[in-house]
Amino acid sequence: YYQRIFAPDHLSVAVYQMPAQIEEAAGYSSQMPSTKELSFCPPTSKWDSNLYDWSQIAPTSYDVIDEAVYRVSKAEIEKAIQGKSVSTNSFIATLQKKKDNIEAKEALNYLLFAKSVEPHVTNGDEWESVNNQKRNLPALYQAQKQAETALSTIKSKSIRARYVFQILRLMHFQGNYSGVVTFADKNLPTKLSLQVEYRSLLLKAGALRWLGRKVESKLLFAQIADESADLRELAIRNFDFIDLNESQEADLIRMAKLPSQRNNVLFLLARSESGYGYDRMIEMNSIDKNSAQLRYLAVREMALIEDSILPNFISEKSVTVRPSFWKRAWAFVVRRLGLSTSLLADDRGIKLPDSEQRSKTLAFFQKKASDLSAANEPALWSSMSAYLAYYNGDLPLSRSMIEMAKQQNATKFVQHRIKLLELLLQIESLSRPDAKQEFTLLTEFLNLYSNRESSIVNDNYWHPKEDSYLVSESGAGLQLFRNRLQKFYKKTNRPTESILAEYLRNTGKEPGLGQAGFSRDSEPLLQYSDVDLLSLLHIIETTKQGKSSASASTANELLLASFQFGRDNVLDALASHSMNAGDYATAIDYYKKQSTSFAKKLVYDYVKDYGPFQNPEFEISVKLQKMTRRQFAEEMQQLSQKADQESYYRMAIGLYNTSWHGSWWILGRDYWSMSSEDLSQTQLKQALLFLEKAANGSDSELAAKSLYMSLRVTRALEWQEADQWRHGGPGFSANERKLYKRLVSGYGTTNFYKQAKQQCSYLNLLEAGR
Repeated sequence: YYQRIFAPDHLSVAVYQMPAQIEEAAGYSSQMPSTKELSFCPPTSKWDSNLYDWSQIAPTSYDVIDEAVYRVSKAEIEKAIQGKSVSTNSFIATLQKKKDNIEAKEALNYLLFAKSVEPHVTNGDEWESVNNQKRNLPALYQAQKQAETALSTIKSKSIRARYVFQILRLMHFQGNYSGVVTFADKNLPTKLSLQVEYRSLLLKAGALRWLGRKVESKLLFAQIADESADLRELAIRNFDFIDLNESQEADLIRMAKLPSQRNNVLFLLARSESGYGYDRMIEMNSIDKNSAQLRYLAVREMALIEDSILPNFISEKSVTVRPSFWKRAWAFVVRRLGLSTSLLADDRGIKLPDSEQRSKTLAFFQKKASDLSAANEPALWSSMSAYLAYYNGDLPLSRSMIEMAKQQNATKFVQHRIKLLELLLQIESLSRPDAKQEFTLLTEFLNLYSNRESSIVNDNYWHPKEDSYLVSESGAGLQLFRNRLQKFYKKTNRPTESILAEYLRNTGKEPGLGQAGFSRDSEPLLQYSDVDLLSLLHIIETTKQGKSSASASTANELLLASFQFGRDNVLDALASHSMNAGDYATAIDYYKKQSTSFAKKLVYDYVKDYGPFQNPEFEISVKLQKMTRRQFAEEMQQLSQKADQESYYRMAIGLYNTSWHGSWWILGRDYWSMSSEDLSQTQLKQALLFLEKAANGSDSELAAKSLYMSLRVTRALEWQEADQWRHGGPGFSANERKLYKRLVSGYGTTNFYKQAKQQCSYLNLLEAGR
């Protein structure tokens, strides 16, 4: 969902304001509960029309009826019928008071019957499917006969409908599916009104499915999804589970006689399919060009299109990386010749997928937007057309569709997206640096994205009560704006501004540059070159500190106000680059420039049993180890200046321990990830060079330790998960075997080797040749 701008997550609410009580229902219904019905249900409760139906017999509150129907015990209902006491539940008490009311008397007797049946129809094992539940078949049959006897005497329409439901369920659990269909056909009314009647229809639809009459079953589930708000999700799930072949699907559409029925069936078929629904939309439009199902499907189409194309240019890859000269030259020629209009993919050489599909959909949406006789719900078709035109690179058409949408009664959601698209189009119109226009553009964008970025991670959620929510700001919209702004800065040869644009967000009145809270995480800055980092450092040092988004007066101040890194972080990234290159003197100079308060907070003590220059297997220290990155760099520099056997050995261990495979990685980077082991390749190769020098030294014990450490580093370099966990033990590379042979033949009599062989299964496996 993070890759969508126009289409919200909860698609149904993009079409209409869904009442809070049935917000969770999936899909769209042409039959919505009335305002009177919804007012019966508390806003904090999920809509249950069954309870509303009960309230028509004895008007009481939602919660009281909920307790009476679903939680009151059988014994309490028996006492109420016998008149021994007045029930503490006001709904049951009201039924008691209506002694001369036939419906009230029948209602109490029905509740007693329903409670007596409950043990036989509830799931005994929640992990088993309904048809695999172990049932008491004689008890089910006896209850069915009891219900049939009661049904013959019932006068009340609503209570009669409930007994019909009970009989159908009892027959269903006995596996008498043909009996379910026959009994439902005989006893269900043509026009349904009560929820329990729709539950009975669900049982009939399920029975038809088990009888192999899948088309008829699917048609009934479609009817329930359309007409019953609180059973819609269940009905849609069952509709989706029934697979039809092409011929059966044609039969299903043909069996939907009325235009509204056919429209609903086409909609449900389209929403259950994984691909685009263009053909379904065209057919639905020919039936009813104003149907809400059509608008819902159109928004779903937008979601699929955005899922397809937005990830291609909203990614973590830095746009400050310039493509080669030939790629840039070719892109220039292609655009000048008019061979490509896709602005969104030019800077990465990406051919956006589904271009034909987008063009067809755009043409359809344009036609709908221009059709004055069709409902534009409000500004939906025109605003979607504007976005599709933008995605296709047709900027003049996008602008004209925006103007059309602005003349229509757009929802807050659509208004927000229209403004976002206007700002995106403004970026595309910029060709050279313009301080005033850039400041206005950034100001308008940050005003549009008034929420903190952290509050829009779960973007696009749209609360149904429009006046009580902040319109979703779309994380994908934020990313796309950043992306296009970076492209503009790169095009105008401003790499530093391009970096800052990547972190653009609204900080409100919070203190900006130089005033933000301490953050040790400089990892994201490592992707930039030293040239870019030095330029970034310069602009930070020459800009007034403490500016916020609200107080900034220049574009750069706005960009810096939301930049989450400070001067110390940039210096930290520069030092890390130097460390990785083995230039410890330069790294130390960068560390020395950091503020004292920042350096004091960067004391790392995550490893408590050995230091960064100790062998992790054989040199355990009881003293708590603490070190800063600067101290590590200074120690590495001192060792490199000594350049003796011991120094080479310790430098290699330092490189290994600060790699992805070691436990002191924090001295080399701020973040450890299972997917970042390749980041340590260079330093591990350097560690092997140091170990080779140490292995050629005069101290045989230290040479043995160096060769053993070479085995460990080689294992890390050539590490593969399949080898590590292969059945029967790890596989060994030729380099490992060569090093092991050298260790045994040259230093097999050393004290270190004897100690290592006793406690290291790795050496024993190598010795066994496995």
